[in-house]
Amino acid sequence: MHRQTIRYARNGALGAIGFYLMIALPLLAASMQAPSPSTLQAPLEHALVAPVDAGQDSFS
Repeated sequence: MHRQTIRYARNGALGAIGFYLMIALPLLAASMQAPSPSTLQAPLEHALVAPVDAGQDSFS
């Protein structure tokens, strides 16, 4: 009985790992191919920032 219990636990753990990988790997692959919203918005954020005047002292 003890060996069978260990076998069930091992098979359950391996099944859970397999199920996790079956869900996680396609999502990871899809997220690496599609551009993220932060990379799409990055050029817009830089365009909205006013240029800093080199002659202006910001510490006074």
